[in-house]
Amino acid sequence: MQSPELAGPRPEPAFERIVATAQQTLGVGRAGIWLLSSSGDRISLAALQDDRGPETERFATALERSVAPAYFTALDSARTLAIEDAPRDARTRELAEAISIRWVWV
Repeated sequence: MQSPELAGPRPEPAFERIVATAQQTLGVGRAGIWLLSSSGDRISLAALQDDRGPETERFATALERSVAPAYFTALDSARTLAIEDAPRDARTRELAEAISIRWVWV
């Protein structure tokens, strides 16, 4: 049976359901969907599920290629990235400063 969220005209309810299911299935505290722009130079937050609650309101909602070129290079070859430790992962290491200074998480 197809979920009504998946059949609806707006993708947001489906994204929220997908993220919640991914978070539960993977057993992680945070999961999200980021959409890559058609130009490939920006990602925008589409849905986020975070066990920490209200603090997630401080999350960045977009990220430019110029801030994290290695991350976008990784996205060029794989549309899905599973990152366990962003500050130590070579694909996201350059985000560490932005994460700690400007954003809670990206």
